[in-house]
Amino acid sequence: MTTILLAALFICHFASDFAFTRQRMLIAKSKGWPPFPIMEHAAVHAITMSAAFAIYGIEWKTIGILFLVEWVSHYVIDSIKGLLSRWFPSVGNSRKKAFWVAYGIDQLLHAFVIIGMWHWAIHGNFKDLTMYL
Repeated sequence: MTTILLAALFICHFASDFAFTRQRMLIAKSKGWPPFPIMEHAAVHAITMSAAFAIYGIEWKTIGILFLVEWVSHYVIDSIKGLLSRWFPSVGNSRKKAFWVAYGIDQLLHAFVIIGMWHWAIHGNFKDLTMYL
């Protein structure tokens, strides 16, 4: 059953990144500026994941903490990637390897956050996270 929650969180991430992202969010994410559309995009992620946690029956206090973790981490990761594409044009050019490396690192960081939130939701701590290594 916990695997279903983890799968649901990754589905939420996919839907939020692609289906629920609006043009203004994409433009801001690509530049790392202005902050509000990126915050809005991160909030969409936090809301969809909070819904998955709620459906799974996670305690509301924990959901509130995880909402903030997702919102802040998603905002920071996407903003930094956008700023890097402004500072290093090859990071913003999908025909360049640097773009795909940055995209991969971006997705990997998001995956680490999702796994950490999932673990916290199930176990209430990070103490035993090494059991998955």
